[in-house]
Amino acid sequence: MKKITLVTILTLTATALSFSTVKANTIEPTSTDVAVTAIEGEATFNFGAVSPLNLNFSDITFDQAGSANTLTEELPLPTGSLENRSFGETTVEVSVTASGAGLTISEENAGYTLTAQQGTSATQTDAKVTVNLDPLLYDNEAKDDYKVTVTATEVTPQTPES
Repeated sequence: MKKITLVTILTLTATALSFSTVKANTIEPTSTDVAVTAIEGEATFNFGAVSPLNLNFSDITFDQAGSANTLTEELPLPTGSLENRSFGETTVEVSVTASGAGLTISEENAGYTLTAQQGTSATQTDAKVTVNLDPLLYDNEAKDDYKVTVTATEVTPQTPES
């Protein structure tokens, strides 16, 4: 009788252990998806501070024939900062023009180009142009019309939407 009782206890113990093992593995793994949406921002461009350009008639020099030489001054262009929070690449061209009789920019196609990939920024800090003023053509009565214009234009190629 002792042997039968011992065998029965061992059998019940083994059965209980096997049930607990089976029970622990009966929950199937589950998963769920969480949708992720990226919301496009904007690309922004800003100029840094600018300083006025002074062309001083006291600095005029004369050639041997007595004609005045052109006044020339180097103009640092304002720092340009492009921050691209949009999808894809963004490109900005900065151009420079002069207005006023006798006022010119020496460099052809003066300016610079900045390109920033999505999620990046780009900065231009050391661009310069040479500004010239022919003193013979200067019109003091139109002095408010004399200026150098620095223009930023986005030139990113646009892809048509389907």
